Amino acid sequence: MFYSKIMGKTHSISFILASWGRCPSGGLRIVYEYANRLSQRNWHVTIVHPARLVPEKNISILLIIRRFLGFYKNKCFGSYLPKKWFPIDPRVKMLWVRDLREKHIPKADYIIACPVQSADFVHSYSSDKGKKYYFIQHFEDWVYPAKKVEETWKLPLKKIVISRWLQKKANQLHEDAIYIPNGLDFSLFNVDLPFSQRNQKKMLFLSNYLEFKGTKYAVDAIIKLKQKYPSLETASFGISKKPSYFPGFIEYHENPSQQKIRALYNSSSIFIAPSLSEGWGLTTCEAMMCGCAVVATDIPGHGEFLVNNENGLFCSPESADSIAEAVEWLFNNPKIAESIALRARESLKKFDWDSRVALFEKAFLE
Repeated sequence: MFYSKIMGKTHSISFILASWGRCPSGGLRIVYEYANRLSQRNWHVTIVHPARLVPEKNISILLIIRRFLGFYKNKCFGSYLPKKWFPIDPRVKMLWVRDLREKHIPKADYIIACPVQSADFVHSYSSDKGKKYYFIQHFEDWVYPAKKVEETWKLPLKKIVISRWLQKKANQLHEDAIYIPNGLDFSLFNVDLPFSQRNQKKMLFLSNYLEFKGTKYAVDAIIKLKQKYPSLETASFGISKKPSYFPGFIEYHENPSQQKIRALYNSSSIFIAPSLSEGWGLTTCEAMMCGCAVVATDIPGHGEFLVNNENGLFCSPESADSIAEAVEWLFNNPKIAESIALRARESLKKFDWDSRVALFEKAFLE
């Protein structure tokens, strides 16, 4: 039975973002999933997308007019929406606002800051905007300095975190945090081609311009492996253009559709996850759901769902040699690689969305 029905009323909630939803990201996907699934549970859900965080000051009249026209153009055409990569339930209100000043924020029973940039805003709002929460999906020290991020964690907002390591981080700051691991959608990512029918020497990895994502270590490892295994095939995908340092033999897909990403997973035997830090590692989970054997850095965000030598292989962070060694071991042990890939998929089934949403709902209503 839905908590909203148990409580005898329909509840309202606002998710406060700090950017558009046009480009795909794991963090946005999780927010949109919760929004859709809460709306299916009879919640009134609003997601606030700001054009910018605060109004620009000391700008020319011409620039003011351009900003005004641009804002309404994006509103008219829905350019801020995730239309190309995530379907939003029509019951979810997708709000496009000039900035995050309180006058643009609707009243609700609950309000939840999502990325770190929105935390101070939510804290500043009056109580009629809702009981205040902070949904923490990473320690976002690439957005703000670590000290500033910690300051947002210490705001009087009720915290929800997606990983045990983030909960531990909150506790170290003497803050309580509710732990709710992510849900996974097997209808979106699943096995279409059995592991045994794939090219055993075809690899895939996600490209990201952020240094802590470790893309350069994956590329260096692949170059090393290509010298030893000339028939090796490698593909990559990302939201940006192909990086200039990628060798020509890496097949690159810029901002592919979700269907194309699923096809890439299913055509690959090994997925490399080279990040130096992850809140959770959602892309790695997608690869596992699609039947890839995963080589992932030994970091807390991957430890949420990976056990070394059982449903994946760990490698050392910041080490192309360690990545190459783990991949080569899988090349040389194809039966074990297949077994790891099968166990990987099965191990993720416990992260079903229904149980996640029930916990999320409980965090507000209990």
